[in-house]
Amino acid sequence: MSLWCMTKQRAYPFVLLPRLFKRLVPGVQLIYCRDMEDVVRFAGPLGRFLALRGKLVVSVDSNGPIAGLVGRYIEGKSPRFFKGPAPPRLGDISYTQAAMFPWPWPKGISH
Repeated sequence: MSLWCMTKQRAYPFVLLPRLFKRLVPGVQLIYCRDMEDVVRFAGPLGRFLALRGKLVVSVDSNGPIAGLVGRYIEGKSPRFFKGPAPPRLGDISYTQAAMFPWPWPKGISH
């Protein structure tokens, strides 16, 4: 799922992967954004948009609690594996196992 938030100055892209949390609660995982500050800035509009579509949880890559976001940080819950010389920046897990090999498989993605 790709979304754009627009201001007069520019567009802010977000790529989200539909998931089930605890195999029951529908939500999304943030796969890409330009900057984590964009997530904080547009948390309200994004949350309302997703809630209206039945997505009740948003998982965001983080090294700790994120100021300005409501939620809970869980240490060591979802370690990420990547290939390359440096870890991906926060907000871009496009080339990690979380995006390439999601589990359980989201509806609509063939395996």
